[in-house]
Amino acid sequence: MLSSSHRNARPGSHSSRGPAAMRTAALVVVCLLSLAAPARALAPGGMNVTSAKNALVGIQMFPQVSVIETVIRGDDFMRGYLSQEGRVFTGFVPNDAATKALLREVGRYAGVALQNETFTRAVFRGMIVPGRAMSLDDLRAAAPLDLATLNGEPLRVTKDPSAPGGVLVGGFPILVSNVTTADKKAVMFVVDGVLVPPSQKQQLDWWIANAHGAAKAGAAAAAGSGGGAVVEAGPKAAAAASGAAARAGPALAAAAAAAAMVLGAVL
Repeated sequence: MLSSSHRNARPGSHSSRGPAAMRTAALVVVCLLSLAAPARALAPGGMNVTSAKNALVGIQMFPQVSVIETVIRGDDFMRGYLSQEGRVFTGFVPNDAATKALLREVGRYAGVALQNETFTRAVFRGMIVPGRAMSLDDLRAAAPLDLATLNGEPLRVTKDPSAPGGVLVGGFPILVSNVTTADKKAVMFVVDGVLVPPSQKQQLDWWIANAHGAAKAGAAAAAGSGGGAVVEAGPKAAAAASGAAARAGPALAAAAAAAAMVLGAVL
């Protein structure tokens, strides 16, 4: 993933990219394509001890978190953290419906957000509570409490009798609980929201505010010019990802072309 130099990047801006960045761009295409997939209905789950030797293997067993899984697999730090066997932690993973909703909210900055290493790693660290393998019962008994996350920022757990499982994590309900690796040292939950840490709220708010402002301005310009510019930002962003993806691997060229249509429709 790219550095935080993309913090306030505008569509159409360019920087020098190496092979790692090209692979990231290809993964961005996959994430953007997933925006077109329908969300799945989920239900609260009970204890589920999987045969997974580590959390990276365990997370792929759940298709409802495929978007964040794609991001994780494209980042050396995230992938390495989850792939270490015997690591003790509790993880709160956003479901696809929540991740897609956030990507749609940032609009034309979806690709920028996915490639911003500072942002994506902060979100990842904010959903990991290291050194503690907590069950749903543990959370219910201890709530309200602040959990110490991997990035050092607190994650609030509160009681809510109306929520599945009786608690909210970061204000979001738990959809699937107590999913563990084979050694029970890593416990994972699926939550109905993306746990954006406080340190990244300002950046996220900037993307949202500017994405929607630009979209309205573009629509107004299109109305006065016969409609030619209404989806200009979408195809331009997709074209950049398409070129990088094609350089990363020929097999991704078709996916990149489809991503252009998805961006045009979503944005």
